[in-house]
Amino acid sequence: MSAELGHSLLGVTSLAANFVTLCIIMPHRYSLKVTVSVFAAYTSAIYLLYYLLGFMTDDLGGYRGLFYFIAFVWLFKNPFPQKLFCHFLVMSITSFEIAVAAFAAEYFAPVSSVAYLMIIVALTVIMYFCQIAALLRWGRGIARRLFVETSAKEELLYSFGVVFTFCTMAYVNTTFFGLQRLFLMMFALWGVFILCFAIINTQEKTRHKSEADFAASIISNASGHYRQIDALHSQIHILRHDMKYSLMVFDKLLQEDNRAELERYLGEVTQRLAQTEPRAYCANNVINVLLSSYAERCEEQNIAFDAAVYLPEELPVPNYELCIVIGNLLENAVEACQKLPSGRRAELIIKPLGEQLVIKAANTYGDGEGEGAKSGAPPASTKKHGGLGLRSVRAVAEKYWGELMIDRDGVVFTAYVTLDMRPNSPPWRDAAPKGAAGWSGPKRLAKKL
Repeated sequence: MSAELGHSLLGVTSLAANFVTLCIIMPHRYSLKVTVSVFAAYTSAIYLLYYLLGFMTDDLGGYRGLFYFIAFVWLFKNPFPQKLFCHFLVMSITSFEIAVAAFAAEYFAPVSSVAYLMIIVALTVIMYFCQIAALLRWGRGIARRLFVETSAKEELLYSFGVVFTFCTMAYVNTTFFGLQRLFLMMFALWGVFILCFAIINTQEKTRHKSEADFAASIISNASGHYRQIDALHSQIHILRHDMKYSLMVFDKLLQEDNRAELERYLGEVTQRLAQTEPRAYCANNVINVLLSSYAERCEEQNIAFDAAVYLPEELPVPNYELCIVIGNLLENAVEACQKLPSGRRAELIIKPLGEQLVIKAANTYGDGEGEGAKSGAPPASTKKHGGLGLRSVRAVAEKYWGELMIDRDGVVFTAYVTLDMRPNSPPWRDAAPKGAAGWSGPKRLAKKL
């Protein structure tokens, strides 16, 4: 076996390990089979092209990362700064693992020999399997926590830090040797891990504060809702007390055969009875309180609000996370409608489809010709308790193996959220919940509702 073949084997192994790692921690645009097939064909075409052009495989070293990054940006769904961060983070880890394998191989075989390269390949394969096993257990959760509440500017800043670390490790790898090189690379990689820990720690503090604020708003809404129920009970008690007098009036009008007055009086009594009926959108008391609160706000703002809620009795999604999704969507809808002089409408549909729970929130936000229609940007929440924003909605959706989809036509803004209702979501995209097949966008999903 030649040294060139050994280098090729090491390069392909590293490339495969990097790709599998990113498939685990990041959502991809297509199914797992399609993603792997496309990447394998793309990589094979690059190697074949270099072979036909007469280049040595080692010449790919400097360009392999570039070709790989192009495919990575194409096949995965996250925003570009997140892709940049994860790509160079994985590349830094892989570089360190190869450096560890090379340091260990020096004790068993002469440097640059075939045996030396085979030992490196064997050790890196073992470390890659350990890395993939650890990622299957913890990787997706850690990756999800990294970018919950960060803005695009913050993500880009973090990404440049990881790129700088990777470049530093590449410089150390070519300049220093032996144990010195290993410790310098370990120090650089440790800086990246500290950065990741700092990001997650900041996100956790932000999330806990946001959840506390949101819980406070739910409690405030609930207290008002329960006061209304108490007032309704008082009204019902009065109606029951007055019922005997109403029956006497009915009897008198029937005896006089005064049909017109009887119908008028019956309508008044019916209207009073209707006013004592509490709003009940679903059997879930927490969601019912939240929807009742927004229904009252819509009445105050002259917004036509319709809600059709079909919640299963048992859901793996906690109430507070469900409130985060519904509350943010409705908050954005109310804020967008408040900016309109007329034609204010908001709609909420919650319905199980297959093994997924689908939430649709729609509202008017423009006339098709105004600034909102041109920009196409979703309305942003500015209220104190306006929720955690669309990023938090997306984070909850991804946590339960779903997604957030946006559709707007210049007049109506519609948000679709899907949540997996199974207790334990699988780590692979191919194991999507039943009922999700064919939902490639909001247009098809709208037909299901």
